Amino acid sequence: MRKSILVLFLVLTITAFVSAQNTGITSVFNDSSVGLFENELDTAVNVGPDFNTLNRSYLFTGLANLEGARAWDDQTFDNPGTWPGTPIWCGFYIAGEHPWSVFTGFSASDSVNNEADTTAYTTTPSVVGTTTYQWNNIVKDTDYTANTLFNDLYFKGQFLDMWGDINMGAYFGLNISHTVPASPPGFQGSNYKETEKVYYDSTPGAAPTPLLDYTRTATETAKAVSMIFSLAMPVYMESDGIGHEANLTTDLTLTDTSTTFVETYSGTPDTAIGTVTNTEVSETVDKTTTFGISGDYKQTLPRLWGKNADNRFVVGGSAGYSTDIPVYSDVLTTQDVTYAGGGAAGVTAVRANNSTTQSFGNSLILNFMVNAGHSFFYQLGTMVSFAMSPEFALGFDLSNDATIKSDVSVVKTDGNADGDFADAADTITTTTTTYTNTDSATGNYNSTIDITTTLELPIAVTIAPEKWPFFITLGSKPQVTLVNTTRSTKTAVNSVKTVAVDGTGAASGTDSTVNAGTSNESSVTDSTISVTATHNIGMTMPLGESVKLDVNLDMSGDLGIDTANIFDFKNLVIQVIIALP
Repeated sequence: MRKSILVLFLVLTITAFVSAQNTGITSVFNDSSVGLFENELDTAVNVGPDFNTLNRSYLFTGLANLEGARAWDDQTFDNPGTWPGTPIWCGFYIAGEHPWSVFTGFSASDSVNNEADTTAYTTTPSVVGTTTYQWNNIVKDTDYTANTLFNDLYFKGQFLDMWGDINMGAYFGLNISHTVPASPPGFQGSNYKETEKVYYDSTPGAAPTPLLDYTRTATETAKAVSMIFSLAMPVYMESDGIGHEANLTTDLTLTDTSTTFVETYSGTPDTAIGTVTNTEVSETVDKTTTFGISGDYKQTLPRLWGKNADNRFVVGGSAGYSTDIPVYSDVLTTQDVTYAGGGAAGVTAVRANNSTTQSFGNSLILNFMVNAGHSFFYQLGTMVSFAMSPEFALGFDLSNDATIKSDVSVVKTDGNADGDFADAADTITTTTTTYTNTDSATGNYNSTIDITTTLELPIAVTIAPEKWPFFITLGSKPQVTLVNTTRSTKTAVNSVKTVAVDGTGAASGTDSTVNAGTSNESSVTDSTISVTATHNIGMTMPLGESVKLDVNLDMSGDLGIDTANIFDFKNLVIQVIIALP
């Protein structure tokens, strides 16, 4: 028996299971009953009142979603491939006077391989007198570089413990994600290095002129990376028969899609002028820092209605705040060098430098929610258990766009073609645009307020005939949601100031200031109502006294007039719960 348990554990550990609380882990049994019934997994992963009630230690693992996407993220069903790779989850609970539990999840998607592409164009022979010259017209080498060992790295960890009469824990999450661009296909961030050698193709009958050969080198590096750090601390305590559960979570997201492009044309070395070059450097800094903090609180009180002692009245609420802090700049620097072949005469070095720097205000997202519900449990004979929990929630969400405060454009011109911008012949023009009530140079300042009212009635039933080797769980959660949305728009008001100086700092031309736009505000309010239903079918199969296998199939749909099918297959999950000896 122990050998069979070990084999089963090893097989299932190489896959994943679903993820309540900060980990997002809930049992298949809980999912099948739309949150009304719980088993040992729910007890072990939550800090709630039952955390210290298990009298055995347990090992948890399972197989999540046969389609290969993450079962605990609904978005993966609408956006397949959002998280490549199957996460591995494992957890255990150690019973005793001082119980504790640990759950960890990890995944890393396949790395992107580096590749190279070489293109050699046809060779061209040329006969001069009795000598035949032959060389390639162009040889082009392109190396694509992933610059990363993985597309996505994902880790979650939670530790729960009991200190006296207080259950508490800590949670940490990390996700590092690299975006795979559409072009070139399969490569991270369009990172590549390209070398192109162009050999001078002389007029037939004339000797080649190596002095006119040149090499073009182009390198592009795009980071296309985001990192998400999450920390949380759940706490539960009970006083005078009332349970108090709270959780505080902070999230920090760092997104960097900056790119650097360098293109250089280099000529053949010559004794008179050395190596001549033509260089273009384009560097874009595009970063966003998102910080969020949220908290929720729940009270579990004795029942208000019904005779069953398990009935509970629950009230709670949550609040959250997050903000985006964007940083953007774009700099283009070029240096053009031309020459007359064979000597220094005619050599020029013309430089240009264009830059744009934008300063942003922060976006803002606020949300508040209060909710209340009452659970009812009934035992219908010896085979059927029935439960329902009518719930009400009222939410308020406020969001506004990240506003651009200013846009500074600097254009430097090398008037005397000496390779710098320090002379009276040079020109440096700075254009500063200051924006008010706008989120872009052409757009508007937008804010949105959503007030959401939700009514739902989860219903679940378990059917356990005496001689069946398994029992069935059926769950359904009809839900009615009313959303009132108010969108406010303010038109742009901006001021443009232009200042031109020469390379010495002296004024060059006349400064100008132009005020454009008038401030107008409009507001639109609309309401939407939706009726949805989620249906679950679960099966629990005990395998001896120490192993329990849970299977869940969930379906959901919209009950609107235009709905094609309310039984939309979403997910198939298998979990195993192993009681340790």
